[in-house]
Amino acid sequence: WTISQVQQGLPIFNLSFPGGMDATVQHELPSTDWSVIFRPHLLGFLVLPLDNAMAIKWWLPGFALMAACYFFLVTIVPKRPIMAAAVAVAFFFSPFFQLWYLPVTLWPAAWSFLTMATCVWLLRSPNRMARIALATLLGYVTVTMGMGIYVPFIIPSVLVALAFCIGAVFTVRESDRFAPVRSRIGAVVPMLAAGGVAVAILGVWLLTRLP
Repeated sequence: WTISQVQQGLPIFNLSFPGGMDATVQHELPSTDWSVIFRPHLLGFLVLPLDNAMAIKWWLPGFALMAACYFFLVTIVPKRPIMAAAVAVAFFFSPFFQLWYLPVTLWPAAWSFLTMATCVWLLRSPNRMARIALATLLGYVTVTMGMGIYVPFIIPSVLVALAFCIGAVFTVRESDRFAPVRSRIGAVVPMLAAGGVAVAILGVWLLTRLP
C-alpha cells in the first residue's frame, strides 16, 4: 500500500483497487492531506526517497515508545536513569509489540507513558515553559494516536493513563499535604486543555471523512 501511494504521487484516494480507497483513514499511508502533519512517522515521504522514508516509518514509532517509557520512569525514579533506559528497551522488545509491530500498536502505549509523565510534571514543576511544552507535545501525540483509529489498542492505554492521573491528582504527598485538591486539579489544566484541542482536531478529521 505504501509503495503504491508513492508510485501514485501520495494521493488522498488510492486507486490500486477499483473505486479507490481513502488513504488518509486506514493502513497508516502517506499522502498530501493535511492530516499527515499529525503522523510524524509519515512525514519523511514528503521529502525523502522511498527507502529512507520507510525507515522512518518503521523506526520512529518504536523510538517514541522507548523515549516515552524512559521519560516516565526517570520522572518517577529520577536517580535511576540506567535502570529506566534498560526497562524502556525491554518494554520495546516485549513479545506483544514485536509481534504486532505497527504504528497503531506503538503510539497508544507511547501516549500512555507521555500522559502519565506529563501529569506528574504538571503537578510538581513550576516551570511554565516546560508545562506548556509538555502539554503541547501531549496534545500532538493524542491526535497521532487517535488517527490510528484502532480502538482495541487505544482503550487499554487510555484506561491505564486515566487511572494513574486520577491517582496522582488525588494522592496527597508530604510536600503538598496542605495544598487543596482544587489547586492540584488546576495544575493539570494545561493537559486537559491540550486534550480538548486534540479532540477538536480529531473531530474535524472524522467529520471530513464520514463517507
